Amino acid sequence: MVIEHHAQASSYNRLLPNQKNIYASVSTVVIRPSGRDVSPQPRAAPTASSLRMEDLRLGSDCEATSSASSDDDPALLSPEEQARVELSFKSHKTYVFVCRCLANLYFAGADRGEWRLSHTGVPVVLLDRGDTRQRTKRRLQLALAERATGLALWIDVLDNLSDYRAQDLFHTFLLSYDHSKKAGLSFDSERAAHEFAREVSRLTSDPLNISLSGPKSSKKKKKSATKVKLPSKKDIGSPCCFQHVTSVELEDKDKIFSLATLVDQ
Repeated sequence: MVIEHHAQASSYNRLLPNQKNIYASVSTVVIRPSGRDVSPQPRAAPTASSLRMEDLRLGSDCEATSSASSDDDPALLSPEEQARVELSFKSHKTYVFVCRCLANLYFAGADRGEWRLSHTGVPVVLLDRGDTRQRTKRRLQLALAERATGLALWIDVLDNLSDYRAQDLFHTFLLSYDHSKKAGLSFDSERAAHEFAREVSRLTSDPLNISLSGPKSSKKKKKSATKVKLPSKKDIGSPCCFQHVTSVELEDKDKIFSLATLVDQ
């Protein structure tokens, strides 16, 4: 299977305040409440034995000169990269909001004192409206997508107990499966981080989106429609307006996280 892909290299890597170099042999960092210092830190070269976040952040160095974003900000994704991620999650009656920059995903234990780097990707907010045959429950989700492919690296549900908090470049929230554990997103762009926080705030302000029971709807239930005979396969035409969105090659296994973890050596 031969697939092509295009990705743009990020020109700098924004880290958390007073964060140690997480691209060395240890992936554990400690956050201390000091001033907001988000200056870029030097990155160590990745080892052959393990795939570090540096390669995931770039997606692929071979296409580092791809089209720049419309805002001429090196921290922002290009419109093509945003569209690739959006199309990976978009479906019938599902709202998708894609962050315009990369972010590091961290997890902290119950003591909340130590943060561990998990993934680097593109933050995405998903709202399933819950009125389709396959997705009958309304829910709001937060995902992290791979930059090079648009595939989901991590996903969780935002509910009334998530306690999503935005502080400049670092956003925190509680995990849905264990509210004693915390997750954090460290964004590359302050402008994109503020846009993402506003969108999360807008969606979580609706009680129905975060599993809270709101006022009962006064709408009467519609009568079940008469069953219609579905067309056969021979009556369905060929696909039209096809657009190739993303592809990868086997040689990209050392640069793309999904390939490194899903494809055998």
